[in-house]
Amino acid sequence: MGAADGVDPASSRPASDRLWRERLEWSDRLILITLSVSPLAALAFAWIFHDTVSGRVLLGWAAVLLVSSAFAGLLSVRAARAHRAEAPTALGAGSQLAGIMITALVFALPPWLVPSGDTTASAIALLFPVCSITIAVVVFAAVRRWFLLYLAVVALPTLAWTIREGEPFAPAFACTLAALIGLTMLLHREVHRLVVRSLTMKLRNEALVVALRTDQERIELANLQLAEANNRLLHQAGHDSLTGVLNRRGLEQRLEPFMTESRLADRHVVVLFCDLDRFKVVNDSLGHAAGDQLLCTTADRISRALPDAALLARLGGDEFVAIVSFPFTEPDPDGAAVQLADEVRGAVAQPVSFEEREFVVTTTVGVAVLEEAAIETLDVLRQADRALHYAKDAGRNRVELFGDGLTHVLPSRRLDEGYNVHTAIENGDIVPWYQPIVDAETGRVVSAELLARWIAPDGRMIRARDFIGSANDSGLLERMSEVLVERALADLELWERGGIPPSFRIGINLPPRFVSRTARVSSLMDLLASCPPDRITAEISEVSVVDDLTIAADRLAALRSLGLLVSLDDFGTGTASLSLLQHMPIDSVKIDRSFVSGLSRGESAARHRALVAGFVGIATELGLSVTAEGVETPEQASILVGLGCRVHQGYLYADAVDAEEMLRLVHRERLGPVVGAA
Repeated sequence: MGAADGVDPASSRPASDRLWRERLEWSDRLILITLSVSPLAALAFAWIFHDTVSGRVLLGWAAVLLVSSAFAGLLSVRAARAHRAEAPTALGAGSQLAGIMITALVFALPPWLVPSGDTTASAIALLFPVCSITIAVVVFAAVRRWFLLYLAVVALPTLAWTIREGEPFAPAFACTLAALIGLTMLLHREVHRLVVRSLTMKLRNEALVVALRTDQERIELANLQLAEANNRLLHQAGHDSLTGVLNRRGLEQRLEPFMTESRLADRHVVVLFCDLDRFKVVNDSLGHAAGDQLLCTTADRISRALPDAALLARLGGDEFVAIVSFPFTEPDPDGAAVQLADEVRGAVAQPVSFEEREFVVTTTVGVAVLEEAAIETLDVLRQADRALHYAKDAGRNRVELFGDGLTHVLPSRRLDEGYNVHTAIENGDIVPWYQPIVDAETGRVVSAELLARWIAPDGRMIRARDFIGSANDSGLLERMSEVLVERALADLELWERGGIPPSFRIGINLPPRFVSRTARVSSLMDLLASCPPDRITAEISEVSVVDDLTIAADRLAALRSLGLLVSLDDFGTGTASLSLLQHMPIDSVKIDRSFVSGLSRGESAARHRALVAGFVGIATELGLSVTAEGVETPEQASILVGLGCRVHQGYLYADAVDAEEMLRLVHRERLGPVVGAA
């Protein structure tokens, strides 16, 4: 296709191909129409010239015309089908050429059959090429090259015929025909331009319709995806991402309608508040993957143990809340609620497998049964929570039913204690005190253990055992350790000026979570790094270490890399004491007071002596120093020295004292009785 066709093939090949096919189909349809009326033209010619041309010639010519028309029509039909199927256009081009030849034969041959000298017949015969050229403007409007080919086939021979010798009107006819040819060429150019523009607009409209339909489909798809995303967000906003049960927000949204429906249906509402026992041990020792699996398994087991219409939510951590309704016809709703809680507890207590290991985690359940006339919605969780805390204080792996006796029980007291401990820490009321550690053979103070005392506003001194639990439950133990270490460093500077021995050290008790994977210990670690390493011994309890030996070894090794000594406190109370001596990066052990107290009394004294002797012997062989805690009598001190343990700590020598008194004790020549080898 060239420039005459009005389309640039290089600009858009697919659009040009479609336009070309549209033009071929246009031309095919008009040629079919022309061929269908060609026999009528032949009959008209035969009627006009029956006196001039022999009937045999006319009949033969008409037969050829009809056969050729039928053949050309067949070609055009096949070409049209091929075009619609986007097949090659050679067949269509052949049908076009056949149409040109047949149309020329119909409309341009008659003048050649008129005898020379018959002016009237010649004038009438000239109408055929005139009509032929005019009709060709329309028939070949879509394809300009074929119109020019048609003119060459029809116009030039006809012009030659009109100027043949002997025709009186030949010059006029020739001029008229030539003018007609020129005008029709101009006319065809305009018609061709309009046809091409019309077809182009048609294609553009079709493309626009397709584009609009595509855009509409995309918009519908985007709306559908947006609706699905909104539904997912709504679901995620109200459900726990790990277990799939409701979260706190989802429970709050569902709780009010559930309560209303239960009241209208005359049903009791039962709340089960479940808390996993020792979940932290699983999470710290086996990792977060095991903890996540345990939470998912627990949620599934609780859900299976509950009725279908119950609500189940995870409030965070290892706490689950289930809300169930019982009909008022239930004769003993309290008993039914406790029975359901026992079923939940039994379901949770089944073994859980993780990486070829099995473990069992129990749960403690607080139960509240709410009557129809009861209560605000928020009180639902408060009552069950109180029952849960009461059950945990009474002993884990049990069910506790809320009753009148629990209305003002532990949770509010715990809350007050936690607040008071926090206030005391920030106000500086919790201060460092020190218990001396003595060489029993010389009676001299060799080190001290940092302890905590709470000086109340009324002057009372509260020992650590009375508030350390509240500090731990409130998450304040790490903060309290940081404050005590900071003040101990100030006391150490005072002692340095007071002339303490070069070997004197302070034992600092690390919080149990220091060796936990989930602990945030950066602040405490930075604080320990700022301490003079030759003056500090970091003490960690054996029970804290055994939960996760790998992370404990890493944390203790980090302390030793700072130059600090590491001591294993409460040695002998865990399940892997001897193994710890071999694998933990430690410098000393402190034998637990429970072994020391049994050295001098009862039938088990011999056994305790054997155990202590074994501890001391193994530690000495490994190059570790040994300290005995809880030494209270001279007999205990004498036995310990006889077993090879000469460093003691206990009331026999001194109770915990403040920093000034501690400095005076360090300078005393002898503290407590001097014990020789037994």
